[in-house]
Amino acid sequence: MSDGPDDKDEQREQEAPEGSRFPKPPDWNYKRNKTEDVSNKVGNYAGLATGIKYAYLLISPLLGGWFIGYWIDRGGNGNDGQVWGSIIGFFAGLAVVLVSVNRDEG
Repeated sequence: MSDGPDDKDEQREQEAPEGSRFPKPPDWNYKRNKTEDVSNKVGNYAGLATGIKYAYLLISPLLGGWFIGYWIDRGGNGNDGQVWGSIIGFFAGLAVVLVSVNRDEG
């Protein structure tokens, strides 16, 4: 008898789990290569991403608070030469930075 394609198909159908059209996968017993520690490699950009994240985390609330305070200063009539809104906005931004860094580290 020949061991043609029809015989192999029938054998695969008999090996298939019940209710499945696919045969059981073969038992692979291969070993993966050990991966290298790439945390200190030159091509790893995780440190750069972390640095940019912290730069935005530190700069954005400060500038945002200052800008909102500046906008309030310039929007009011009769406040020419006063910068209290800018100062308060800057310190409010600083408070947001401190809370954000504390929350991110914890």
